[in-house]
Amino acid sequence: MLCRWHICKNVMAKHRTGFTEEDWQTFMTLFLGVMRAGTEDELQEKLVQIQTEWVGTQSCVMQYVLSWM
Repeated sequence: MLCRWHICKNVMAKHRTGFTEEDWQTFMTLFLGVMRAGTEDELQEKLVQIQTEWVGTQSCVMQYVLSWM
């Protein structure tokens, strides 16, 4: 299992291109919500939220988010 710090650093270093500043802030807020989920139910709720918000955009980022879960 990867630590949260390494996951966040990887997302910030490799997947920021293509986002506007506003979109990046929105995405990171949602992404950190996924990272901080305390229960399985909360995790599923946050995943649905982030997938709904970013459906069809930045698919490589979403694949990465889902791959480590």
